Amino acid sequence: MPSSSFNNNNSRPSCFIHIPPTFFPFLLVNYFKANPRHHLTSYVCMLVCISKRRALLKKLPQYYYHTLTVIVSSQFCLFPISISVYSDGVLSGFFELASKQNLEWLSIFPCLLLQDNIDWVEMLFNKNMVTECLQNVIVLEQCFSDSSSLYRFLTYSYLLAFNVWLLLAPVTLCYDWQVGSIPLVETIWDTRNLATIFLAVVMALLSLHCLAAFKRLEHKEVLVGLLFLVFPFIPASNLFFRVGFVVAERVLYMPSMGYCILFVHGLSKLCTWLNRCGATTLTVSTVLLLLLFSWKTVKQNEIWLSRESLFRSGVQTLPHNAKVHYNYANFLKDQGRNKEAIYHYRTALKLYPRHASALNNLGTLTRDTAEAKMYYQRALQLHPQHNRALFNLGNLLKSQEKKEEAITLLKDSIKYGPEFADAYSSLASLLAEQERFKEAEEIYQTGIKNCPDSSDLHNNYGVFLVDTGLPEKAVAHYQQAIKLSPSHHVAMVNLGRLYRSLGENSMAEEWYKRALQVAHKAEILSPLGALYYNTGRYEEALQIYQEAAALQPSQRELRLALAQVLAVMGQTKEAEKMTNHIVSEETGCLECYRLLSAIYSKQENHDKALDAIDKALQLKPKDPKVISELFFTKGNQLREQNLLDKAFESYRVAVQLNPDQAQAWMNMGGIQHIKGKYVSARAYYERALQLVPDSKLLKENLAKLDRLEKRLQEVREKDQT
Repeated sequence: MPSSSFNNNNSRPSCFIHIPPTFFPFLLVNYFKANPRHHLTSYVCMLVCISKRRALLKKLPQYYYHTLTVIVSSQFCLFPISISVYSDGVLSGFFELASKQNLEWLSIFPCLLLQDNIDWVEMLFNKNMVTECLQNVIVLEQCFSDSSSLYRFLTYSYLLAFNVWLLLAPVTLCYDWQVGSIPLVETIWDTRNLATIFLAVVMALLSLHCLAAFKRLEHKEVLVGLLFLVFPFIPASNLFFRVGFVVAERVLYMPSMGYCILFVHGLSKLCTWLNRCGATTLTVSTVLLLLLFSWKTVKQNEIWLSRESLFRSGVQTLPHNAKVHYNYANFLKDQGRNKEAIYHYRTALKLYPRHASALNNLGTLTRDTAEAKMYYQRALQLHPQHNRALFNLGNLLKSQEKKEEAITLLKDSIKYGPEFADAYSSLASLLAEQERFKEAEEIYQTGIKNCPDSSDLHNNYGVFLVDTGLPEKAVAHYQQAIKLSPSHHVAMVNLGRLYRSLGENSMAEEWYKRALQVAHKAEILSPLGALYYNTGRYEEALQIYQEAAALQPSQRELRLALAQVLAVMGQTKEAEKMTNHIVSEETGCLECYRLLSAIYSKQENHDKALDAIDKALQLKPKDPKVISELFFTKGNQLREQNLLDKAFESYRVAVQLNPDQAQAWMNMGGIQHIKGKYVSARAYYERALQLVPDSKLLKENLAKLDRLEKRLQEVREKDQT
């Protein structure tokens, strides 16, 4: 690179900073004067003219192009460069701006300034850099293009001062500074503007000090510290483009290096200026400050030990921040602490009423369906494409039997969130309930295509295939669900039940045990206990049900199953005690009375058995088959007491309610057989045989009846002779 025209010392770098004495005249002249193209200052005039023209076209404030002129003129005066490099950069920048709309930003790394033998000014103002600088003009125009641009500019400027304050005094720290953490600067009379002005003055003084020191090759520490402080922060400064956060403490990590350099340099200078006593006092104060902030670091690290401590700290630090309340409410919701979650969701909505996700989540925690519906509808008013709110409202309408509306909402949820697997499962299950199996199949297939990694979707599809009579195909999807999520115990249990229905008990037992290795839960122990009970392994069934009842002592079905196992094993006293305890808690327990009847029958206490059946009938169950079973059981107890007529009447009611009750038909035939009414007995036996044609007992009874009738016929013939 050719040496600068201002460089009079060949022993120094070819490019260095110089402040000419004609700076202010030069600045004023370039407002009005256009020098010839061969003159270096003509390009400054060109920039000024373009800025004026764009300002007039867009009706921008006058200080827009005044500010630009000061910046450009300052750069020209402070950084002497060759005409060829500067003109090439500026002209190329104009041509690129004319054809380029998308702005791409170039990062500049200040560490190159540490090398004295690099022509860094030429590098800084080459073709690409001038292009990027001119592109920044577009951003500035956009910032001032409407009435609120000034306040946005003031707010962004204040954020710079706020970040500096975080470096100086990191007392108030938070993991998220969004949504109301820092109020907007909405007037030029806001006192926070003083902090912005103070920062600008300090930075200007530091810059001038650096320029003067760099000329004398002295005190490079300040320049290096300032560069490390400023340049790493530029991408997050909103200067070139808007970033996705208000304040983020993480972006201050690298600038803190520059701050440390400046702090140490300033401390060293102060110690040299003070006497011995003052230097000692300053040193001790600095050590105490370091200890204080070290303690602060330790305490701050404790906040990051868990999600709860982190989210709770945000609420404590910034109680006016809606986002931290929302995050903490989400955590509480996941932990099942619903009352606390509701409080923080409502607090978030007070601070930011347009928070659609908070409304949606609040609806999921509300027990009142009308209130939940209102929350979902408000969320959709604010955000019509909120797929979670569409999903939740669809499920709510589904529970209210408004199925067509629910289908529409669930389809919209899929439309706006094609990767939301739960929406596919809910919609497909609703279509399956309406026996629209083909549509449900298509929904599942589309869901698996769009959400191939959803283990729940594969599991639900497996359930659908089992219900539609395709168990072999369901096995593959259960296994795929387990492959995607090795801890998916629900799919393991479903696979075990499928093998159980196919008669493969060993495979079913294996999958139940694998599920127990993942999660030792009562809902897994229960089907395993049922498997053992139905296969006659009562000791193992007893152990499994005892474990399940210990895990969920309030679950009636588990205690009832345990009592049933005890009764089968002959421990009728314990079974009776446990069942009566359940009845005392829930008098409407139909199965409890049926089990008590069986227990009393085993104890040959038929009066109590009949009393238990009568209490069960008084509950008036709605299912005719259940009532039929109760009358059949009552008939059995009456028959044991030799009350044959009453028993016959109970059996007759049972077959009226359920004509397929083969055992009742057979028992009616048996009663008539005993009473010598062979014709009607044969009719009842034959009706039962139609239902169970392979019954050996029925065939034996019919054979006995044939022999009796034959004997009677022989006796009659003898009497006649």
